Amino acid sequence: MTWLGTRSFRDHQRISPGQISRAASEAIEMGAAALVCTEKDAVKLNAAHLATSALPIWVAEQEVIGAEDLVAWIATSIFPPTH
Repeated sequence: MTWLGTRSFRDHQRISPGQISRAASEAIEMGAAALVCTEKDAVKLNAAHLATSALPIWVAEQEVIGAEDLVAWIATSIFPPTH
């Protein structure tokens, strides 16, 4: 897969169906097969967004690997052991 371009929005910005439609049109002109969205922003999309996109919208999942010590520290900070 080759990335053909990017589009970014401000953090916490609401994305309108029209913005998705325009992004899809521009992506098609570049020869793209799909739009890619972060998980964080994908939860803001609804049926209207999907209906306006001429391309499928793929969701880029994120995972933290090797963070067991960090997770344990957070858990004990939030829920300290009771003795």
